[in-house]
Amino acid sequence: MEQLQTGVLLVLGRENAREVFEAARTDRVAESVDGLRSRLEENGGVEEIGTGWALLHATLVAAGGDSEEVSFTLSQCLLGGRALGGEKTIAMFVRPDLVLHVVRELEALERDTFLSAWQEVLAEQKPELSVHAAERDPWQRIKQIRGVYQRAGEQREAVLFMAFCRDAS
Repeated sequence: MEQLQTGVLLVLGRENAREVFEAARTDRVAESVDGLRSRLEENGGVEEIGTGWALLHATLVAAGGDSEEVSFTLSQCLLGGRALGGEKTIAMFVRPDLVLHVVRELEALERDTFLSAWQEVLAEQKPELSVHAAERDPWQRIKQIRGVYQRAGEQREAVLFMAFCRDAS
């Protein structure tokens, strides 16, 4: 059975971030985040973004065009920031001060620019690209991601991206 990694964004306040960093020291980030998820879901601090997160990341970087600063800032959304997951877990932490820069670039990102970059990234992919990985409406995912970063920015909180394995059905 094929294993897919579902991407999840979590908005972390200071205490939750401290808990995740402590778990990272013992390579137990996944367990820590599992415990945090239910608490964070109650206040809207969790957003599942599906299995196409790697394509979304590549597209965000490409959407920055010739500007290294914009590409770098957009690359922070999913796979940027500080790696906390160790060898087997994808967990990327974006500090609150960087969150504000990400918000600015996501707000400036235009739909047509993003969708053009999306088509370019898809064209570069291998034909065996999993149908689960391609988003039906990638711009909707960007709007979700933008919403998470806006909430975190307003609250001066951090964002954590995690990829969790799920069986494909």
